[in-house]
Amino acid sequence: GLGTQFLLVATSYGDLIMNSLALTFLITIDDLMYAGFVPSRRKDWIEKCKPIVPIYRKSSYWDGKIACLWSEASLVTFIIIFVALSMLFGYLTPVTGLKERAGITRCLC
Repeated sequence: GLGTQFLLVATSYGDLIMNSLALTFLITIDDLMYAGFVPSRRKDWIEKCKPIVPIYRKSSYWDGKIACLWSEASLVTFIIIFVALSMLFGYLTPVTGLKERAGITRCLC
């Protein structure tokens, strides 16, 4: 996974220790936030909730493949539209100074 790759880039034992501490922090930060900011009354309420069990229907092999392709196609379409609209907005927005022009040029590269 990504955490393993994060640890594999260490070039020394010191880097390995620092990367493992950083990875531990990233993995446990959500539990720390939950323990620190959620009131005990809300925690009790959450613990009493039953888990949601998904209902699976029998499907053919192609149903999953078509759904996967559909989600990927819609994501790519969304990204293309977002980039096109961002570029259009960038070209239509008036630029007054060199600092703004440099920011737009850096963004497009």
